[in-house]
Amino acid sequence: MQDIHNFFDHLRGYDICRNVNKTSYGKDALLCYITKPFFSQKVHYRHQNQWQAVAITKVLGEFGYNVDVIDYNRSTPTLKHNYDLVIDMAPGWYGSKVYNGFMNQGCKRIFYVTGSYPAWAEEQSKARREAVFKRRGVRFMDHREFRPIPDYITDFDGVFMFGNEYNWATYTASFNMPPVNFIANSGYKFPYAINNNKRSANKFLYFASGDQIHKGLDLLLEVFAQPGFPCELFICSSFKSEKLFCKTYYKELYETPNIHAIGFVNIMGDEFKEILESCQYVIVPSCSEGQMGSALTAMSAGLIPILSRVCGFGEDVAILLPDCELSTIESVVREYANKDVDWCMKESDRLVKLVENRYSNENFVRSIVEGLIKVTGEEIEICADRIREISEG
Repeated sequence: MQDIHNFFDHLRGYDICRNVNKTSYGKDALLCYITKPFFSQKVHYRHQNQWQAVAITKVLGEFGYNVDVIDYNRSTPTLKHNYDLVIDMAPGWYGSKVYNGFMNQGCKRIFYVTGSYPAWAEEQSKARREAVFKRRGVRFMDHREFRPIPDYITDFDGVFMFGNEYNWATYTASFNMPPVNFIANSGYKFPYAINNNKRSANKFLYFASGDQIHKGLDLLLEVFAQPGFPCELFICSSFKSEKLFCKTYYKELYETPNIHAIGFVNIMGDEFKEILESCQYVIVPSCSEGQMGSALTAMSAGLIPILSRVCGFGEDVAILLPDCELSTIESVVREYANKDVDWCMKESDRLVKLVENRYSNENFVRSIVEGLIKVTGEEIEICADRIREISEG
C-alpha cells in the first residue's frame, strides 16, 4: 500500500519541491524531511512539523541557500544538481539514498532528530507489548517502523534534536555522535479564548497519535477503569484505527462511564476547546519520544502535563512519572486529582507563560538559526521582525 502511495505522490510531484524560496543564490541546500506542507497551507495546523518544515527552508534562505525539499520516506525524487548542505531526518533511509552522489566537496550534513534512538525505542516498545501480553494474553504487532541509524552518522557535522539530555543519551550510548544542538519544539496559538474556570482536577486528557501501546493508553485504561475510580479520562487519539486494541479494551473504552473515548479531533474545533476547558491535566506515559508535540499543544492551553521522562521535558516543565508501572500511575493520578483550585490555577498560568517564552514559534526559529551558525561557521544576524515573520508562516 505504501508503494502505491509513493507511486501516485511521484506522479503528482509530491516527492520533491524545487527551490521553494524562489531564490538564485550561489549555494544549494537539501532538506530531506516532509513535502506536503509545501503543497497545501491547509495542513499546517495538524502537526507542528508542518509549519516547522517551511520555517527551516526560510531560515536556510537567510543563510544564502537555494533550498530543495524531498520526502525522507521516498526513493523516487530525481535531483538535478549537487548540494552544499543537507539536513536529513532519516540518514540511511530512502531519502538519503536519493542524495548520495549529489553532495559537493565539503558538504555539511545535519541529522534532524525527532525521537529517541530507534533501536532503543524498539526495545522499549517491545517491552510494552510483552507486558500487555502478560496482562491480557493478547499479542500486539509493532505499529512502528524503526529506522536503523547507519554507522556513517558519526561523519555528520551536527545534530538538531527535539528532546533533552535524557533522550540524547539513547544515541550516545551506541555512537560517537556529532555535536548536538537542542531544538525548541513549539506549542500552539489557539484561535479561540480558553476559559479555565470550569476545569476539574479529577479530569485528565490523554492526547496522542497512533500506536496506543507505545504511548501508554493501555496503562491508563487499566488504571481509570477500576471500579469506583474517582477520576475521568478523555481520550483524543487515533485509537479507533487500531482494531485489535479496541477489541482488547472494548469494555474500558466503551462501557466505562468515567472514560470518554473520543478519538481523533480537530484541535482548532469546538469539541477540542470544550475538552481543554474541562480537563486540568494532560497525561501520556509513553515509552519513547523526542519532545512530545501533543503535550506542548495541551500545555499551550494551560493543561498541566504528567508525562514519562522520555517525553523530552525536565522537572521544571512537567510532572515526571518515576516509572510507568500501573501502581505508580494510579498513585500520581490520585495525588494530583486532589490538588486545590489555587494550585491548579497558578500552575496552569505558569505553564502558559513558559510555553509562550520557551516553546514559541519564534524560539524554534532561533534555535534553528543558532544550530546553523554552529554547523556552518557563518556568523549572521536575523532581526527580530524577520524571525517573527518566519515563525508566522
